[in-house]
Amino acid sequence: MKKSNYTYTIKKGCNTICFNTFTNTFIVISSEAYESFETSELASFQFKYPNIFETFHNNGFIIVNIRLPPSFSLLSSVLPL
Repeated sequence: MKKSNYTYTIKKGCNTICFNTFTNTFIVISSEAYESFETSELASFQFKYPNIFETFHNNGFIIVNIRLPPSFSLLSSVLPL
């Protein structure tokens, strides 16, 4: 798993507003929890904040890290060569 590249944040007081541009989702969490998300490994974050981790995962802030082989091409699987 990895953190999404489509997340933007605004810190407001003791909270952080998180917006994922891919899923068009807003989530507000404590700035303390967001700081942990930014600075910790995902496994540590999941252990410390399991509910926030699950919410982030369900809404695209944390995604499954899929690595495709270098020879894989999306176009070659759709278009005849």
